[in-house]
Amino acid sequence: MKHLLLKNAFLFSVVTFMSGLALPQAAQAQFFDFTRTIPQVDSNGTPLAGANTTFADGSAFQPAGDIARSTNWTWRAFGNDGILSSLGMNTATPPTNTKELVTTVTGLKPGTEYAVKVLFMSPDGELWGVRAGLNYANGLRTNSWFNNTSAGVVAASLLPWDTAMPTVFRESGRTVYTAPLGTVTANSNGQLKVFVHDLPSGNANVRTWYQGVAVSEVIASAPHVIDSGSAGTGFHRGARGLALADVAITRGEYHVGIPRSLEVARGSGIRGVATGLAADLYDWRTRNGQPRPPTLHFRYSRDFDAELFLGANMRGVVEPNPAGGFLYYDTNTTTLATMAADWVRYVNHIVPTYRQGDPITDPRDAAILNSLTWSSAEPDDSFDKLLAPGEPEVPLIKYWEIGNEPTIGVTAFSVSNSFTMDAVEFHRRYKAVAEAIKAENPTVKVGPTLVNGSREEAHLAAIVSDLSLPIDFITYHPYEKLGALDDSETITLHLGSIYSRQVSFYNQIQKVIADNGRDPDAIEYAATEVNVSDWSTNDSEKEARMAHALGTVETVFSHARLGLVASHYWIWPTHRWDGTEYPVFKAYEKLRDHMGDTLVSFYAFQNIRLYTTRDSRTGELAVWALNFSEEDALVELDFENLPHVERATLRRLADKSGTTTLHSANFSSEMPGGRAINVEWTSTNVTGQDLSNFQLNLPAATLSLLVIEPGLEHLTPALFEQEEEKWFRVTFPRLPHASDVRYRLLGSENLNLTTWEIVAEVEAGTSEVISITDPQPVSDTSSRFYRVGLVRD
Repeated sequence: MKHLLLKNAFLFSVVTFMSGLALPQAAQAQFFDFTRTIPQVDSNGTPLAGANTTFADGSAFQPAGDIARSTNWTWRAFGNDGILSSLGMNTATPPTNTKELVTTVTGLKPGTEYAVKVLFMSPDGELWGVRAGLNYANGLRTNSWFNNTSAGVVAASLLPWDTAMPTVFRESGRTVYTAPLGTVTANSNGQLKVFVHDLPSGNANVRTWYQGVAVSEVIASAPHVIDSGSAGTGFHRGARGLALADVAITRGEYHVGIPRSLEVARGSGIRGVATGLAADLYDWRTRNGQPRPPTLHFRYSRDFDAELFLGANMRGVVEPNPAGGFLYYDTNTTTLATMAADWVRYVNHIVPTYRQGDPITDPRDAAILNSLTWSSAEPDDSFDKLLAPGEPEVPLIKYWEIGNEPTIGVTAFSVSNSFTMDAVEFHRRYKAVAEAIKAENPTVKVGPTLVNGSREEAHLAAIVSDLSLPIDFITYHPYEKLGALDDSETITLHLGSIYSRQVSFYNQIQKVIADNGRDPDAIEYAATEVNVSDWSTNDSEKEARMAHALGTVETVFSHARLGLVASHYWIWPTHRWDGTEYPVFKAYEKLRDHMGDTLVSFYAFQNIRLYTTRDSRTGELAVWALNFSEEDALVELDFENLPHVERATLRRLADKSGTTTLHSANFSSEMPGGRAINVEWTSTNVTGQDLSNFQLNLPAATLSLLVIEPGLEHLTPALFEQEEEKWFRVTFPRLPHASDVRYRLLGSENLNLTTWEIVAEVEAGTSEVISITDPQPVSDTSSRFYRVGLVRD
């Protein structure tokens, strides 16, 4: 018998790892916690819970009531549950009794250094401010005066907040600002003091509205250990979803925008058919008389393995207006409820039950199918109503949004009798449509679609307080305003505070739910429209730039961390008709391929964010590193306990034409200067490099992605005898956290090892040890070589 050889060069290794992050940069504050100012007593002398603000000289402090002008500090019902105001009795008379205040922040780590900021409010175009410092000024007003033009003063919404954050960042044209006071060490009781004073002034344009204090522990860069053996925290793949639109087949978006969006939506979530405000004038049966792709065309959910959200009309059905545009001709809730219920029946009963050519035995099913007008004289406007015989099934639709943004009209769609809804009308319409859908199919999920919990608080409260109404999920649209910014430093601040703002949007919704008697944790949440630069920036230079791509990736990870079931980008990540791949599209390509579904670790330092994710199907690990600034950074990744790595690849999204900036962009053909592709992915194979201390350069304003593909390790080949024959078998540990891989044994009798055939293959199963046996007994007259590999579909 000739010997058998197991070629170790062909054996792959399982990877587990721990990583650390070390930035060789100065220590600094990272995330801030907010303490709102609360005086000792209210204007009636009643003690206030959580009081933290007194006169700095130790005398009793009792503010006046909620009035604009006074000789004293006044306690006013604005901002975050109250502000302390200073404004004299008249224009020429400053207040006389607004002595220096001190706010004591508690619950800190004794002996620890903290960065401190003071918060105040100011309207647009005025110079309200605050005088503050970390030292007692003995009432002499020698501490610095800050207004919204002072150095270092930024809107509070641009601060990265921790768990304690303001709930109001802007109110009635007034913005909450933060001013830097420096650093101070907490005393032995875990306290620090901030001293606050006014200008003072009787000029209403320079008054003081003192809001509170923000503190953040000053930290140095330090290794961050990631236990890759832990289960991590799962998130929904829909967090990287996209919104689509049923645009007419005569438009470029249908031929370019939709297909390109679908490329990157694979495996995530999709919003359709009619999306946004278009849902509230959409008749799914007739397509509003236009050559638009109908419901069945959105079997994209099957073809691209994506969860589909559909939006039911709660306002009315339109017809052409003889004067141009459209008119609502039927806004009756009975009509809308019936239309929604029929839609659910079509999607979740008719389509699964019948195929083209089948007899339609149920009269209601026949009536619904006969009501569909899905063809016209327009070339190519002829769409199927049922699946073809033998065509794969489409998934049932689980999520049904009810209406869209009730306080915004639909005049953008040329509906001349557009209307909005107050809370009472919203409740009435939601009830009719939601209950009709549930009556048709109790297993589907229904929920309202809001702008956000601040603008439409009353609308949300109206339905959640009615405990008889079905509410399985709530969708909202947490748009941001990155596109309004051009200054790189401010853009960097905005990028670093995205998570805080997204938490604020989420918390607003949850608070309304809890305040109205429901359990917010019993409801799912989805951001069915989101754009970090704002909805209005689609196909603009703002969407085309690198800052937008970084902000979008940070938003995706923020929604993954919050546990949203879906987050839909609004709306085209490429140019809608010329197909220019904006940096955000290129980012979505890699999110599709490598984001996975498990967050193993998160780390933040200065302007760097680092996310480590795992794909639970393949075990692949990905380290996402985002540099929000226009300064280079260095990350030290200390991978520990790493066995053999099959492949490691470092990719970077950067400007190939030179230094990457936040303004680096891929411009479409309709932008100034014409089409220009500057931002591309680069790829470097780092397999074999020492990952126990991996120095990862993060050039300015780039997105870096380190992908680690695990292989197999500890393979044990063996010969065993059975029924007077000898057999070959190899055993090894299963790949951790990889549920969908298959293990394949390959064999070759070619000494040059150029030809391999599949010998055997096994599924992952649940066993911790994988065993594969060659089904052919060992030959005494020939040699055979083996290798073992992974199959990842």
